[in-house]
Amino acid sequence: MPQQPINNLVRFAFVAVLLASTAISFAQDPPPSETSYVGEVVTNPAINPATGSNITTVSELLTSDLSGVTLTQFVFTQDQWSFMVQPVGVRIYKDAEFFFDILSI
Repeated sequence: MPQQPINNLVRFAFVAVLLASTAISFAQDPPPSETSYVGEVVTNPAINPATGSNITTVSELLTSDLSGVTLTQFVFTQDQWSFMVQPVGVRIYKDAEFFFDILSI
């Protein structure tokens, strides 16, 4: 009979560890996006070979201000990556001067 409480305790501990590890895996930092801000910790889709990590910080944003609407077009990170964060079909502007269309990815 004393074996039953131990088995239940082991099962409970296993389920608790499984749930905790699942919660941790979902709590990753977001990728760079048009809602990113300077200083935000983000997940780079590529691993930095110098550090072995894909966690980085947003260092700069390239935005455009057209008709009173500010759009983030590029996100630059501390590990020297840049990300275009606008979807296909959006025109890229710099200082109200047309640069290019995003036709495909």
